[in-house]
Amino acid sequence: MNPSGSSRSLHTPVPRPVSSLSVRPSSSSRPSSSISQHRPSTSIGFRPPSSASHRTQSRLSFRPPSRSSRSRIIPQCQTLVTQVTGIEDQESDDFKDLVEYAYRQLEPTTISKPSASVDIEVIDRTISGHALKARVNLKEELATSLEHCYRKLKDHIESHESDLDAPVVSNKIPDHLQFLIALAQPPSAASLAYADLYLERVKNPQPSTPPLTWAEILAEEPFEGDHWEGILDPIGDDWDTTPSLSPLNSDDLALDDDDSSLLSMDEAERAPSTDAQFTPPQEARQPFSPEHAKAFRELQHQQYWRKEWRSDADPSRSFDLGDPSTLGPSIERAGARTRKERLALDMLAPPKYINEEDMVREVLIALQGRENTVFTWENDNMVLTSSPPRLIHLSLQSQASILESLGKTATTVQHLRHFVAHVFAQSANRITSADGQSRPIPNLRFPQTKTAEAFADAIDFEIRKFEAWCAEREEDMCRAGLENLDEPLVVSLLNTEQTLRNEYDESFEILSTIVRDVFGYPAGSTRRKFWRSSATLSTALLDTLFSHLQEHMERNAVVTGNTLLRVFVSSSEPIWGMVGKWLRNGMNVATFSDKQNPGDLEEEFFIEYNGIGVGMLSMGLLDPDFWKDGYSLRELSSETEAEGGTGSASRQSVVPTFLEHVAKLILGTGKATGLIRALGVPLSAHGFADWPLFADLVRSHPRNVEPQENDDGPRSLFSVSVDSLSAIINDHLREPCHETGAFLSQLLFEDCDLRSHVNALEDLFLMRKGDAITHFLDVVFTKMDANQAWSDFHFLNTAFGDVVRSNLTPGSQEWIQLSLVRLSYRGHRDKDRNIHRTVRAIEGLSVEYAVPFPLTYIFRPEIVQIYSEIFVFLLQIRRAKHVLERILIREDNDRHQRLKEELKVFYAMRSRLSWFANTLLNFLTTYVLHVQILKFHEDLDKAKSLDEIITLHDDHLDKIQGRCLLKPNASALHKSIISILDICLHFTNIFVTFAGDTTATHDVSRHSIVLKHRSRKQRRIQRNVIGFSHSIRDIDLVSSDDSDPDEMLDESEGRGPPDTTTTSFLYDETMGGVDDGDFFGRIEKISREVDGLVRFIRRGVESLAGGTTEAAPAFGVLAFALEDWDL
Repeated sequence: MNPSGSSRSLHTPVPRPVSSLSVRPSSSSRPSSSISQHRPSTSIGFRPPSSASHRTQSRLSFRPPSRSSRSRIIPQCQTLVTQVTGIEDQESDDFKDLVEYAYRQLEPTTISKPSASVDIEVIDRTISGHALKARVNLKEELATSLEHCYRKLKDHIESHESDLDAPVVSNKIPDHLQFLIALAQPPSAASLAYADLYLERVKNPQPSTPPLTWAEILAEEPFEGDHWEGILDPIGDDWDTTPSLSPLNSDDLALDDDDSSLLSMDEAERAPSTDAQFTPPQEARQPFSPEHAKAFRELQHQQYWRKEWRSDADPSRSFDLGDPSTLGPSIERAGARTRKERLALDMLAPPKYINEEDMVREVLIALQGRENTVFTWENDNMVLTSSPPRLIHLSLQSQASILESLGKTATTVQHLRHFVAHVFAQSANRITSADGQSRPIPNLRFPQTKTAEAFADAIDFEIRKFEAWCAEREEDMCRAGLENLDEPLVVSLLNTEQTLRNEYDESFEILSTIVRDVFGYPAGSTRRKFWRSSATLSTALLDTLFSHLQEHMERNAVVTGNTLLRVFVSSSEPIWGMVGKWLRNGMNVATFSDKQNPGDLEEEFFIEYNGIGVGMLSMGLLDPDFWKDGYSLRELSSETEAEGGTGSASRQSVVPTFLEHVAKLILGTGKATGLIRALGVPLSAHGFADWPLFADLVRSHPRNVEPQENDDGPRSLFSVSVDSLSAIINDHLREPCHETGAFLSQLLFEDCDLRSHVNALEDLFLMRKGDAITHFLDVVFTKMDANQAWSDFHFLNTAFGDVVRSNLTPGSQEWIQLSLVRLSYRGHRDKDRNIHRTVRAIEGLSVEYAVPFPLTYIFRPEIVQIYSEIFVFLLQIRRAKHVLERILIREDNDRHQRLKEELKVFYAMRSRLSWFANTLLNFLTTYVLHVQILKFHEDLDKAKSLDEIITLHDDHLDKIQGRCLLKPNASALHKSIISILDICLHFTNIFVTFAGDTTATHDVSRHSIVLKHRSRKQRRIQRNVIGFSHSIRDIDLVSSDDSDPDEMLDESEGRGPPDTTTTSFLYDETMGGVDDGDFFGRIEKISREVDGLVRFIRRGVESLAGGTTEAAPAFGVLAFALEDWDL
């Protein structure tokens, strides 16, 4: 055995004999000293060298480093294989193979080759590179925290560089850092969050814990606290035990035999004594004095709730009118009339009588929700116990009646406590707890909303105030017993019941009714079994509260009304806060994703996002219907079950009643705020930055009555009446909302050129630009007269563009932007060919005007379509007027003299048709379009919001559409007018056929066409003259499908136009041929047909003129003008 192999052996220059090792204790039994390190040479410790001391070393004594490294790493490989594979049998072949494989893998890197080392400069560059990369990636916090942490590490290395006891040597720290950097991953979100937290802790370090001082130790109780831990530990050493590290005496250093004495030491002597435990001194206990026993007996005598307690009253005494204590037992005995009842009464245990102040105390305890000797909680009710104590001066029935009344109040308040607890528990489940513990979710049948939480909190406030009132009364009773009250106190059950009624009236009963009706709570309630949405629940709660509030205020129930008003205002705070957030932030105009809630609107808020146009590039905002339908007042479909079991669906508004009068104002203001932000215009808060609490608003309003001096804060807040509540809200919102709307209106007029676009629409669709529109129509009518393709897309847009540009004067601005206008024909491809037979062919013409954003919210596609319908109707009238004006017979004396008498009939008919067309066109342009445009412009100048502009424009266009007889309710009159216009075209064809000359027509309006080449114009006019030499038999008459016979009533009955299915020229088969040559008979039929249609139109217009609508005066003008038809 080589003694040098022990790490704890002493390093001596002379080897010691083996015999000395057998008796010397190990170095662990006592500490080494400086003397033991240099032991003097003695006769025992010195041996002369011998040949055995100088043994020749063999080559086996020199082992190569690889073999020693193998022997050192093999156990580690075995441990690694056992932990990874789980094989514990080291003798198995698989285990040996795996160990050999692990050794071969580790040998090249750990045994054969020395590991590479880095210095601190490499680490400096690496850390600087990572910090620079973080800054390039805009992760400033990560870079700053990394540099600060590394700088702190270097400071620590420098301060502990000479510390030899450090667990990591300073020159090895770069290798450790290099290893950690190699294992590190790219920074994640958690890394960035920790970097922020690290910098926050650096900026705001936590205060260090103050050191423990003797003053603090002495201030505590003896032997208490963490600093006394282990002092009295039975496992530790006894106080009289000598320390194990005591210094050695001189005798121990002389001889080795002294070491054997340490080995023979009794272990029991070193072990702590279990019997010798410290016993703290006890104070001498003083014996109880007689005064203590007397006080104890008096206290026991007052504990009426103990079973063995008995009252001093004697229930066996006879009734005495002057002693109330004899009333109860006497009535009970008098009630037992028969002998059996008296025997049964004597067999019963004597009732337990208590004092009335004790009974009142028990009632107050029950009202605070705790069971006692009188009341117990059973079957969700606070009921009397099986054997409640009695009051000796009350009969059993009167006492039960009073206690049952108080028990109902206690039951109601206890139900409200349970409701509040359930709501708070569900609310706590939605909030992630710091300790990460899960809480059971209560089984509630209604969704959790902020309004419900505020309602529960308001009820909890009322309950806590009620409990404070009960505790105050109990305190007064105790003080009265100690004679600490200035005035005498009356304590009785009747007084308690009356005081409770005066203080709270029906407050808790009404609140319990609201909870039962709205939330269906408690679970046994049969009401509201269906599930409600968050918005419906919040609205129903506020409306129910507001309804009960109004009812009690009208009945002058001040106590209950004040309680309901406090609860109502507190419950309205979440909705009021949502209103402020909506007005301050406005609608969300960012690009929406499926995981985002636009505008962060709460589900219980009465404004909702409808999800129109959700997609890329924020197309929802550019949708023309986004302003109208993107955000709207929330409406839910509700199904009401009928008695027969069938359900009927209806739309239910979820706007609270007290906000209905300002709901649209709130909606429009929020949308205006979002639109202004979308246009890139900075917007001030307009009074919405400092949004007050609803309670503060009510308190600070000048309509509120000044609180009384003795009123507390919460009660004096709500002396405002219900009638003025709406006025308070309206006064607070009206001015800032109007400022926001006016700012948006100003932005539309000044930056978006609203006025110029309105003028352009009116000039085009309503034909206010007379010269340009007339020029354009002449070009189109020329194509129609030549029976050419007038509906071609390129022709219509090119012709319109040429006309607009030709009417421009140098230096003037275009009255319309050509890039915004597009004309197209969307009718049947063969229908436009019938333009010379019916004006219905023009109905396929469509005119579009692409207004820029955000004016698309005003001029929506359906609005532009109505404009297009008005344009087409005016075009049809002007087409009929145009073909009538083209009829002109050129001078031919011989033929003119021959046809002079016959032509009078045609000219008379032409005159009547022209009169109708001119009268109708004059009415529409003068008394409809011109009047409405002037009024609209006047109202437009006064508009203060975008919603008001949209409403004004929609009403303006609706009036024009109605007075042009383009609405469905005037379809019969409109069809009659179209029939007359078709007759104008057909009359022209008959006239040309009768004249038989290609020069029978002349375009009197042709001079309006202004082109550059006059000679070409004249030649084109000659070529475009239409000749009707073919027979009229070839003309395809209008099908009867174009008219609705059901809407054409019999003229003789005065209810509709003539029956066109049999008498109209459009459907008379005999008019298809010309062999009979009866042109005058056809003219006669046309005359009768036109006369019937005009009379029908006049009667319809007269009925409209006799109405009470705003359009009646305008229709009166047309009816008066049509009276000239009979002249």
